[in-house]
Amino acid sequence: MRFEASPTGFSLTAIDERGWLLICGQTFLEGNEYVSRFVEVPQLPPVTRAAAGADRCAAVTTDGRLFTWGGGPVAGCVAAEPRCVAVNPKEVVFPRGEKVTDAAVGDLFSAALTASGRLYRWGETDNADDVLTEIGRGEAGRTRLTGLSCGYGFAAAPGEDGRVYVWGRLPGTETVSDEPVRAEGIDDAQAVACGCRHIAVLHRDGTVSAWGSGGDGRLGTGRFGDEPQPCRVVSPDGSGLLTGVVSLAAGAGHTAAVDGDGRLFVWGRNVGGVFGSGYRFGCESAVPLPVDVSLFGSRSVRKVYGGHDCLHVLLSDGSLCSWGLETSGEFGCGAAVPRITDVPQKAELPD
Repeated sequence: MRFEASPTGFSLTAIDERGWLLICGQTFLEGNEYVSRFVEVPQLPPVTRAAAGADRCAAVTTDGRLFTWGGGPVAGCVAAEPRCVAVNPKEVVFPRGEKVTDAAVGDLFSAALTASGRLYRWGETDNADDVLTEIGRGEAGRTRLTGLSCGYGFAAAPGEDGRVYVWGRLPGTETVSDEPVRAEGIDDAQAVACGCRHIAVLHRDGTVSAWGSGGDGRLGTGRFGDEPQPCRVVSPDGSGLLTGVVSLAAGAGHTAAVDGDGRLFVWGRNVGGVFGSGYRFGCESAVPLPVDVSLFGSRSVRKVYGGHDCLHVLLSDGSLCSWGLETSGEFGCGAAVPRITDVPQKAELPD
């Protein structure tokens, strides 16, 4: 299975080997809005990509169509219906019959990329317009973008040229850009993870950069404070750089990374106990340095996913575990919510 979580929402999605989309937590589905175990999203053909945000979801199908649903800005609604609600998946019709290759959802801001390289957004930064709108390529030019990610009012994506492009409310600044602008000093990006108000980038050499809001240490620079430009994430002792990273995720106020040895590192705000039960400074502390989170004994971590105030990890034995603040059932283990736990909880995955 392939999983996705959201730093701006309270959902966890999974795509099984058949391409069926499953969801737990806040589903935005009629009659089944909050569930603590995975359920199948109805009326959807097989999908390749899914994204969930603060108040809606989106899915890209194997044949290049985009479906959205939820209680917030839904692409395809007319301006006269600024809070159009789709309680079950609704197909978004793109101009010229374009095929969609990627989509991401934030809070008031969503983005989609088509096979022809065109960029679209809906749910503008001021939430005044829910109409699907094509935007210019800006500094991205003809570079092919992949791996869209959204935060609070902005989106980011790496290009095939190794650079990172950001549009919307640029984190760490007061600037709003309607078109992609290039992040300074990055030419070897492998993946991008957007938090609510910060961006983390995995470099091809296994190091990490971050910028944006950083008053709670979520940038991992060893300092507290905002950064308008990318800064390198340092090692746990602050003497060098964090290296060997293979998976990266961002939450509302924290960031997490997995290295090639299967070790998990977390930094930023420890709301809900995302640093785990072994962390000695309590659940409301903030740490600007990566903390080695050892919670799984002989099992290693393969991949990490960032929730709002929680973390989800895929382990070497194939299990999915989550911990932190669970508000809507997004851990997928059938427990009553809301709750806080700093002990990893195993999800009940469908057969």
